Amino acid sequence: MGEIYDPPEGLEKPEFDSSDVTGSLEREEQYIKDIAEWARKHGKGKHAGETIRFPVADGYAIYVVLSLHPVKLIHVPYADAYQFEYVHRLTADDIVEKIEQKKALEKIFSQKKEE
Repeated sequence: MGEIYDPPEGLEKPEFDSSDVTGSLEREEQYIKDIAEWARKHGKGKHAGETIRFPVADGYAIYVVLSLHPVKLIHVPYADAYQFEYVHRLTADDIVEKIEQKKALEKIFSQKKEE
């Protein structure tokens, strides 16, 4: 069973500002990048800092990998701060598969933009 952590202290989740939706979304994306960068510096293994997401309700549960051996993830309280119901059951293999799926989709969509 994996361990799930809150984001590190010092990285404060930005407040959503309904009068500046675009800016709020950009600040939240930067927040995720900041957590990922922190995880790359403080985590272990080649997958430290990778981001994985799971569809939940009308959004996503987002996690950043801190380590795979043992499994340690940082929950990102993004938007509605959804959590994946079975996150504690994820194995290192499950997480690597999710990372590979994400990268494959990013590759497909980046090729379409180039065409």
